[in-house]
Amino acid sequence: MPRAALEALQTRTWTYDPARPNGEPDGGLLQGYGLGCEAPLGRSGPTGDAFFDAGDADWRGHFGDAYGWITALFWNRRDGRTLVYAINGMPEKDRPVGRVSPITEPEETLIALAKHPS
Repeated sequence: MPRAALEALQTRTWTYDPARPNGEPDGGLLQGYGLGCEAPLGRSGPTGDAFFDAGDADWRGHFGDAYGWITALFWNRRDGRTLVYAINGMPEKDRPVGRVSPITEPEETLIALAKHPS
């Protein structure tokens, strides 16, 4: 894939505006989107998209969720880090709620471990 095409896919084309709602952010999960990939803004709070760190808008990727199978593939445009995970056996309803974002607690735990391995 040519570099220009890859850049076009990662470039944010839509940003949610909470002051003047201009779309459906799916409980805060989707705050920024490119052409086929999520482009988090790093907004803090339980309806924000600071999955990686508050203010960190360098990540691109996509979450997946179907039939108890939760996945994600994200990469950091600035430093090249990559995060991929798959969690199976999650209930469809009443999932463990994340503490700092709209994703689940197990997802937050995996992201924290990936950012700060012991």
